Order: sequence, then structure tokens, then C-alpha cells
Amino acid sequence: MKPRQFNPVILLGIILCCSLSIRAQHLPPLEISKKQLHGGKLKEEVYNTIKVRDGFLVIGGIFTKPGRKKTLILKVDPDGKTRGEITLDGKLKDGLYSGHITGDNNFLLVGTSWSKGKGEGDVWVLKINPRGQIIWQKTYGGKGWEHGQDVIKTRDGGFLISGFSTTRAKGLRDLFLLKIDENGEKKWERTYGGVHFDFAQCAVEDRVGGFYVLGNTESKGNGRFDTWLLKTDSEGLLEWEKTFGADKWDIGKKLLQTDKGDLYIVGRTQREGNPDIWVIQTNPQGEIQWEQQFGGAEKDIMNDALVTGENGLLLAATTYDQEKKPKSWIIQLDKNGQILRQKFIKTGNNLQIRNLKETSNGDFLLIGNIHLAESHIEQIFLYKITEDPVVKLENYVRTALSKWERKGDFEKLENYKKRVNPTRRREKIYQLVQRIIKDYAKEPFSHSIRNAQHEYDVENEVFRIQFPNMNSIYLPVPLHEAQAFNRNFKDLFFESPEFSIKEKKFMVTYVRIINPHNQKTYTYDSKLPVQYRSKKIDNSYNVSLELENSFNLLNSSLPKESWDTSPTLVGVDHNIPITTELQPQKFALIIGNEDYKSYQEELDAESNVPFAKNDALIIKEYFIKTLGVPNENITMLINATSGQMQRAVRKLQQIQQANGDATEVLVYYAGHGLPDEKTRDAYLIPVDINGNSLEFALRVNELCKALTETPTKRVTLILDACFSGGARAGTLISRRGVRVKPKAYLPASNLIIFSSSSDEESAGAYVPKRHGLFTYFLLKKLQETEGNISYSELAENLNKEVRLKSILINNKQQTPTVTTNPSIGEEWKKWTFK
Repeated sequence: MKPRQFNPVILLGIILCCSLSIRAQHLPPLEISKKQLHGGKLKEEVYNTIKVRDGFLVIGGIFTKPGRKKTLILKVDPDGKTRGEITLDGKLKDGLYSGHITGDNNFLLVGTSWSKGKGEGDVWVLKINPRGQIIWQKTYGGKGWEHGQDVIKTRDGGFLISGFSTTRAKGLRDLFLLKIDENGEKKWERTYGGVHFDFAQCAVEDRVGGFYVLGNTESKGNGRFDTWLLKTDSEGLLEWEKTFGADKWDIGKKLLQTDKGDLYIVGRTQREGNPDIWVIQTNPQGEIQWEQQFGGAEKDIMNDALVTGENGLLLAATTYDQEKKPKSWIIQLDKNGQILRQKFIKTGNNLQIRNLKETSNGDFLLIGNIHLAESHIEQIFLYKITEDPVVKLENYVRTALSKWERKGDFEKLENYKKRVNPTRRREKIYQLVQRIIKDYAKEPFSHSIRNAQHEYDVENEVFRIQFPNMNSIYLPVPLHEAQAFNRNFKDLFFESPEFSIKEKKFMVTYVRIINPHNQKTYTYDSKLPVQYRSKKIDNSYNVSLELENSFNLLNSSLPKESWDTSPTLVGVDHNIPITTELQPQKFALIIGNEDYKSYQEELDAESNVPFAKNDALIIKEYFIKTLGVPNENITMLINATSGQMQRAVRKLQQIQQANGDATEVLVYYAGHGLPDEKTRDAYLIPVDINGNSLEFALRVNELCKALTETPTKRVTLILDACFSGGARAGTLISRRGVRVKPKAYLPASNLIIFSSSSDEESAGAYVPKRHGLFTYFLLKKLQETEGNISYSELAENLNKEVRLKSILINNKQQTPTVTTNPSIGEEWKKWTFK
């Protein structure tokens, strides 16, 4: 009997399930993998960083000349790479210190202006779009000074601004709260304070619409300054207040809320000597659960913090050594305030972390300022801290499991026990492990396949493929196909990979490999043992998370020239440009019809359209990431039947009718096209239709008419299909011995058609790139220009590139065309995708 093979992912889930009850006190060190600097010859500084859909916005300032400062907003991707910047002019004292993304994917920025408003200084609020254009701006305040320090978005779609006020203060300054709606209309304002200095630092919203406000007070408490926690209702009316501190300085800087509703107050305390980092955890009623201090003999300054893992904390601080030299200090605490690990970043320059943010894949960004001694300039820096993959996985599972195990406010105990029990818990862990391994392993695997090494065992007819930093796989390839596999190794396509973890490394457990030059497919499965060089290789293995391994974190200096030099992915399927500008008025229909044979048994494989599916999938990525089309605004069809295509067009018509004349429509089609032999009308062919039943296909002129019946700003059709009877890999039906020149169509004045070929020509594939030739160069130009290209520039580029490459690699003519209504003249040339 064949020995039973273990599923590595399930085994990993079992081990992790057992380990979740054990707190690993020793974790591998945090590693700095990338550094980015931003700035020129002018001083730049960071105030705040906010998370947006595709990365972060860094809010800061540029000091242009004495008396003037520009607000600087950097667009940053999850790797910390700057993708663009926006600047807003202002006076030196005008500053924007916080912000938030709005419900319509614009940005609300909050600060203080001395040059606008009624008083000495007023709360200054701007709403801008992703291009930096001001939608509206307003000031709030009286005759005195109102300062906006922080802003949060509230459950009702509005915003709560916290800061201080002198206009109606009882003393020197009062804590100030201002509630506005999404249009900037003031709903209410409140002040709290005594006879001295009192101000708000930040706020969080509770689960029922009230607020916890973190302030600092000189009027209340025990010492010179105490940390002040206020609880208000949804109208800002005080419910209770508490102060924390001793007899000197105790300043709260950050207020964080855990999944369970507990609160973290993070700041600094100065009770003896120099200030130390200070952390308090309270319950929802403000009662202290524990407090901790961290620091040495010299001063230690708290900069930022965030909740991570199982409601623990990650702290970013600055500490000074005995020689008064600063270094950045990263500390990870568990939920009880105990240090799990820490890291010091020491450079020859003065480095000040301002913000700490977690990326979508579990890494961390450090954002702040660095003083470059050699140029006497202060610039903005971004460091990326890469987490160990096993720790990432454990933290993800712990966090997700904690949320899943929480009893709902309206969930009966009987139902809760059915939903959460040991069996269901194990199942949940398996699901989480599978999901996170797949997500986290994709990027390193993509890097690895670019540098994979391979060799062939001719006796056993098996290739050994070695992936850098991953495992080797052993792939059976018949001898008569081995030379083609070897020759085309750099063009191979790796599809549907699955992964596990072993000894802190991702391991490939399954993958399909396709040679695009002969369409041969090979499958690797770790559960299937193979022979290689007369030695039996059994690729099943026991996977261990090694939670009890000890990793000693050394307080080492930050290496100067050791940044990540991993190869960058190339090609149009990777490095897709990302825009922060959402286009809610754009709607798209994407169709990729590749597999005709599965729906029509009489056809052979040559009747399929190679890479049409990949064309459609990557086009969708560009529509979302580069052109800003919301994902929910896209209808996607792969191998669409006649009924599916007809329904999708009707849906698009209904959207146009509901959304109005501001609507822009994008339609992309890759697949077969055919002309009617009698009428010469062009048709888009569903996968269940052939040339003998064109009445059930989608006629292009009817599609155009349907999409322009309702007043619409613009309709753009992109067709990677020919209408002569030819195809990428042959004809759709064998009866067509001649090609038919399709009849010209005159579109409406607001419609433009980009076609992959003209007249009797056929549309070819770009086999090494796994795309249609026309689609590849369309994507390439969108990638190069980040979507900022006019229709005329795109048309010229496609005509040049596709015509030449088709002759070189396909030995045939292919001439892309653009069809417009003559009534609009040259106007269409100015149209753009963004």
C-alpha cells in the first residue's frame, strides 16, 4: 500500500492551532529591507501619514524661502516608494497636520491658518482631489486662536477635529472639539478646560458613536502636566474624565483602541531625571489595567505607535546615548506590556521617526525626517521593515482569529457556541493559514522564478528547478519535449502555485508550468514522489513553525549600503502603476473569450484564442490600479456565452441610465470576431457560437448603438479581435476559405473604437509575453505613461509598434485602426484615459 501523504498546509494548520495557546517570548528580529529618501535642496518635514486605498499619503511641508512654506503631500506605495507629490502654497505659519480619506475617495486635510479666517489663528480644513486640486476649503474659529491638531472620520460620514481654543477659554487654552459633516458644515463645537493650558492630542470613536479624547492638562491632576482622558457622547457632551500622572510631566501623545474596546495611551513621563516612554492600558471605563515605562539615563521620546498582532503594540521612539547622540528605537510589546523584541537604528545623521504604519502585507513603514549633515538639509525618509514570514503568518492568524472568536452584540450564546468550538476553530485556522501563505508567497515566488536554475536528468526524464530562497521542485518532462522546455525556460509561465512553509522559508507544493511556444503543460505536486538521478525524491515533508526558536536581537547599527537589491519584476503583468485618483463615473465591461473548444466539441484546440483570458485579467488590473476605475464598476466575463454577453450589455445600459450623462464607458474585448459573409457586419463571438449562427453573436454596430442611446460623456471600445475570419491561432470555422472585408461602421460622436487590425488582416499573439500583440503594446504604453496619455498618442504608438513587431515575429501584416465620427474632427485626439 502506498504510504499516506500529508497535506503540508493542513499540517501547518494543526501545528499553528496547537501553538496559538503558547506565547512565543523570542521572536526573530525585524529587518530593514528598503530605504527611500525624498527631497532636494530645500528643507522638508513630516507631520502625519494617512492610509489610502493603494498606499499612504505623507503630509508635510517644504520651506521654500523665509516667510513661506508649501504643504507637501507625497503619494507612497506599500513599499515606501514615492509615486508622486502634490504641493499647496501657504504662509509660513499655515500648516496642515492631519488628514483622512473621504467617502468619495478624495482627501480631507486639517490644520491651522494664520492668514485666513477671523481670528489670530483658525482651524483650517481643505478637501482636495488626488491631483491636489482644492474642492473646498473653510476656516473655523473666533477672535482668538483655534488650532486643529487631529481629525478622525466618524460613523455618520462626518469628521471630528480635536485641538485647542483660546477664544472662549476659561484659562490660557482649552481643549477644543469640532464636529463637521462631509461637506464641511459645522454640526457642533465644545471646549473643556480650567485656568491654565489644556489641549487635545487626538480622539477615537467608541462602538456606539461616542468619543474618547486624549488631552493634556495643566489645570487638573497631580503634576505640572497630566495626561487627560475624556469620554463624550456623540454630541461631544462630557460623560466622564480621568487624569493620569505623578508630580511632574506626564504627556499623552497617542490614543489607540484594541479589538476588545480597551485603550492604549502612549506618551512620555518625566518623574525623575530625563523623560521616558510611557504606556498605559485602560479598560473602556478608563480604569488602568497596567502601565509601563521604558528608557535609560538620557531622554527617550515617544514618536508613534500602532496596535499589532494579538492586541499588542509596536512603538517608534527616539533614544539618546551617553554622548547625547540619537538613535531610533523600535519596540514590540505583547498585550501585557512585556517587550517581545526591539531594534535600534543608528546612523551618522540625525534621524527622527514621525509615523509608524503597517502595510497591507504585514510589513511596516517608518516615516520621518533625516538631517543630512553633508548638505545641511533635512529630508523625508521612508524605511520599510520586513517581518519574518512565519511571524507575519502567526500575527495574521492571531488577529483574525481574535476577531472571529468575539461574540457579537446580538448573538445568542447558543448560536455562539455552535459557531465557535474546537472543531470550528481548527477549520478556521486552516482557512486562514491557506489564505495568508498564498498571499505572502506570491511576491517572493515571482522574484524567484526570474532567477531559477534548472538541469535535466535524462535517465528519469525529470527537470530539477531550483528557486532562490525556496525549495527545488522535480518536474517530469518527456525526453522528446525536454529540449524545447530547456530552450524556452525564460518564457515559461508558472500558473496556480500553492505554497507551505518550512524552516522559515516558503515552499512550492504545487504549480502548473506552461511552455507558451508549444502550449505544453507540466504539473508539479509535492505529494507525488519522483525519481531523480536514480535517487527517489519524496517531496512530502513535515512543516514546523518553530515557534520556540530563539532569536537574539542585537542593537546593531543600520547598514549604510545594504538595501534590498532583489531583481525587479519586468513586463506588463507586473509593476502596474497605481493612481490614488478614483474615477467613480467610469464603468467598464471586460470580456476575455479564449476557450471555444470546451463549448463546441466539433472544434479543435487551434480554434481557441491564446492568452485572451490573461489579456482580460491584466486589463482589469490596469483599469483599477492605473485608470482608477472602481472594482465594483467593472463587469468581468471570462469565456462568455451569448446570454452572458447580452446580459452584460443590458446591465451597462441600465448603469448609464441611472448614472446620467457624466458616465464614461470602457469596453474591452479579446476573442474571436467574424464578419457576416452577406452583410459584412462585424460580430463579437461568444464561446458557444460559431460562424453558422451569427444571429446569436454580438453585432458591433448594435453594441455601439446600445451604448450611445443614453446621453453619455464618452464610450471607448478596445477590440483585440479581427473581423476578417482570421484569428490568433487559426480560423474559428473551417468552412471559411477566404477572408471577408468587414463593412465600415460610423460610430456616434462620443464613441471611439480602437481595433487591433484592419480590413482583411488577422490579429496575432505575442507568444513570449502571453498576450495578444495589440493588447501587449496597449498595456506597455499605459505602464510607461501611468495612464497619462492622449488617444492620439496611444493610436500612433500602437500603429508603430504593432505593425513592426507583427512582421518580425508573426510574419504578417497587422495594422491597428481607430474609428471615430468625422463630425468631431480632431477633437478625439485630445481625449485621455484619465
